[in-house]
Amino acid sequence: MRKPARFGLSFFLGVSLLSASAWAKPAKAPFQDWQMVPGVRLGPIRKGTGVDALKRWFGEAQVREVELQIPGTSEKAPGVVLFAEDPERRLALVPGVGALVDEETGRRWKLPLGLRPGLPLPKLEAINGRGFRFIGFGGEHSGLVVDWKGGKLSGVPLSVVLVAIEETRISALEFSSLMGTMRLDSAQALVQKVAPVVKAFRVGFAE
Repeated sequence: MRKPARFGLSFFLGVSLLSASAWAKPAKAPFQDWQMVPGVRLGPIRKGTGVDALKRWFGEAQVREVELQIPGTSEKAPGVVLFAEDPERRLALVPGVGALVDEETGRRWKLPLGLRPGLPLPKLEAINGRGFRFIGFGGEHSGLVVDWKGGKLSGVPLSVVLVAIEETRISALEFSSLMGTMRLDSAQALVQKVAPVVKAFRVGFAE
């Protein structure tokens, strides 16, 4: 008759250590690319992806919980910065809401629709297929696009903020006419003269 196998203390310690290491190792993020698709995903990140999942995927050290400034508003929201010290992979996002893209966003992320920080106004018009309206400079919602005028970006979950970079091309009096809460048309001559560019934008999830 075969004797039952004996398992010593070292065996059980080995199993315990193996189990502990398996639990401690974060699961890999389920993604194949770094593409942002408005309304759908930010690489592997979808609307239902929470902070706990991000920490499991990337490791707690790579998920920094912070308050984030929402582009085009004075509002802040609880968010996270992924890979905060890595210029290739850095990304700020509000879970369930979307990514906040600016000049600090990591180069590895593939931005949607040809958008990027620093994009000149004429190229933004070309992406949209026509002009658009945005809030005047200098106020709480400075440069926030509010009406794509039925263009290709209408209905896309994006919030784009512009900033003027050539204010000195017009007089102070003329520039004051572009300030405040009024809606400006991108085709206006004075708007074109101050050469607005994309300062930042939010890539959102579908409602």
